[in-house]
Amino acid sequence: KPVVSNTRVRGGGTGVGSLLFADKKNIPTKKQDIIKNVLKDNSRLLPSVLEGARKYLKQTFDYSVCEVDYNKNKYFLLRNNIGLPELQKLTRPNHSLSQLAFLTIILSMIHMANNALDENDLWDTLKILGIDKAESHIDFGDSEKLVNEFVKQMYIEKTEKFPPQKGQIIQLKWGMRAYHEIKMSDVLQFCSKYLRC
Repeated sequence: KPVVSNTRVRGGGTGVGSLLFADKKNIPTKKQDIIKNVLKDNSRLLPSVLEGARKYLKQTFDYSVCEVDYNKNKYFLLRNNIGLPELQKLTRPNHSLSQLAFLTIILSMIHMANNALDENDLWDTLKILGIDKAESHIDFGDSEKLVNEFVKQMYIEKTEKFPPQKGQIIQLKWGMRAYHEIKMSDVLQFCSKYLRC
């Protein structure tokens, strides 16, 4: 029994570290990766290790561990329980704050399009706001690359529009991470304050 207990303790600490490391890059952690790399294929320990990680992350950082299903895989992501207005008040590097603002603009546009915005419409509207995917933006840099990073981080989901009309049409929707981390009321408040919706 002490061996299992030690494994749980080490696994819990390593699990917290893995989740925090992935969160630093804003990339969800695959359930299989935790089982393979942290628990050394001992999947029966996962519930107790996750429970310990959840308690520690909630008490220490006010993070929640969310489990999401996406493309037939299970992922874990950390949700910061600090709301968007409070998050904007925190001292953060300007780069991170500008990325948060860009993400909020995109999520607002998706929301206003009933959660299904054609990618071409996104870029047409952003161009009006002075954000052109063909040019580097002073605050966001390569905006197209940043949108793809938001997709990778599961804030935005890209899907093909069916039935295909005049070639491939990509639609953008709120991703699983956005649903877990961002309150709709914050997005609506942002829309009314900055986008005058």
